[in-house]
Amino acid sequence: MSEDRRYRLLDAARAVGVEPEALKRWLDLQGADVRPGAGGLVAHGDLAASLGRRGLALPADLRPWPRILVVDDHPDAVRLARWTLEDALPYAVVRGASSGAAALDQLAEFRPDLVVTDLKMPDGIDGFALCERVAADRSLHATKVVVLSGDSGPEATARAFARGAAEFLPKPARAETLAATARRLLGLSSPVSDS
Repeated sequence: MSEDRRYRLLDAARAVGVEPEALKRWLDLQGADVRPGAGGLVAHGDLAASLGRRGLALPADLRPWPRILVVDDHPDAVRLARWTLEDALPYAVVRGASSGAAALDQLAEFRPDLVVTDLKMPDGIDGFALCERVAADRSLHATKVVVLSGDSGPEATARAFARGAAEFLPKPARAETLAATARRLLGLSSPVSDS
């Protein structure tokens, strides 16, 4: 989920409460990749590892919250999936789109970590095309796609995987199944049971 996130060195140093030069030195000692531009850009993993070596935690305002986009031409299906995901992942930002075209508009701006999409949508951009677009966009290389469809036959399933889907769930998917799939694909741990 967060392996491609980069932070400006100045912003990271400010959040940690150290001078930018000190943070740059720590990162250099670790052999971290600090890219030029905007005062230096550091990868999420390099920053977390460097701070961890010094017994420091990544500040909460630098921890990325997962972003999820739910796409379906049926508003009730979008609402139900959003409620399920918001309940299971209360720290996630979950948005909905009512068509493939609307989803394409949101991909560039929202940059979701996870897309949950139906296959059959009437506007010319169906779930298959959406999978292809996500797979072809280098800026979305870490984005995972879950197909949630009533057409769960072997042909549709194979076609979705061939176009880049990471998971295929038949409709109606159980809330626990959707939540567990989202957690797994986002690399998040399951909640601890109180029992």
